[in-house]
Amino acid sequence: MRRVLTIGVLLAVGLPIYGKQESGKPSSNQKESKPAQPPPSPPTRVVTCVIKQDGTTIECEYPEANPPSYLRRLFSAEGLPNLLLVGVGLGGIGVAVGTLKKIGTQTDAMKNQVVLMREQMDVMIQRERGRLSLDVQPVTVVGDKFGRLISCVELTNSGHSNAYILFSAAKLVVVPSGQWPLPDPDPDQFSTWSKTIEPSETPLYAPVDTEDIPASVESFGQEMANGTLSIYFYGFIEYETLGIKWRRDFGYVWKTDESSGDAIFPRRRNTEEICVAGWWEQDLRHKNTEYEINPN
Repeated sequence: MRRVLTIGVLLAVGLPIYGKQESGKPSSNQKESKPAQPPPSPPTRVVTCVIKQDGTTIECEYPEANPPSYLRRLFSAEGLPNLLLVGVGLGGIGVAVGTLKKIGTQTDAMKNQVVLMREQMDVMIQRERGRLSLDVQPVTVVGDKFGRLISCVELTNSGHSNAYILFSAAKLVVVPSGQWPLPDPDPDQFSTWSKTIEPSETPLYAPVDTEDIPASVESFGQEMANGTLSIYFYGFIEYETLGIKWRRDFGYVWKTDESSGDAIFPRRRNTEEICVAGWWEQDLRHKNTEYEINPN
């Protein structure tokens, strides 16, 4: 009896519930047409019913109307392979991130090592390179009544490598006091007899002279003493040592003793030169420094 009742309930649930089924043959009043597609049957649900022992009560179990949730299906047996793949992927990402961090750490260490090597090389170059020291001799007058001024640059290589002169220019001028700016240094007025200066305590001399002074020697001495005229000596030297180019700028102004009534010393014995009383002093309006040209 229970088995028959179950079959009957299944048949009742499985019957179409969307209206009566139409006859397959058209009536005489209807025109023949193409057969219509039957509507899709709704999903069937299996209902299990059980008759209680007293024979008066029936209990039925209906399936759930809604499908299981995503999380429930995800953590079910059928979703386990996907979870394993996700775990493997996350592990690979973690390993890749760790590898990238190690590579970044190694790169930083290599950069620091390169910087340290450059610093050590700079220290070695500074210790072993050629280094030009510059000094200027006093001013003298060459001539009797009208003459010209002459001075000389002393270059000494106080370093440990050769210094190769690339380019140089200088100017020795007599101008009215307070005149500025001054003419540019002239490369034709300043040159050394050798372009290579070896390390030595013996200086290399580079004489520089002026055009004729703008007065007689006697008048020139008086104007220098009272401050009407000024003498400037300035220029630069570019040289190379150990593959690095350097530039040495210099600029001096001649100072006279204000207590002296004449800036001209008596003629030296057995020479035509006349000394100009005073000394060279660095001119603040000119550079007096050495620096690297186009450092990397």
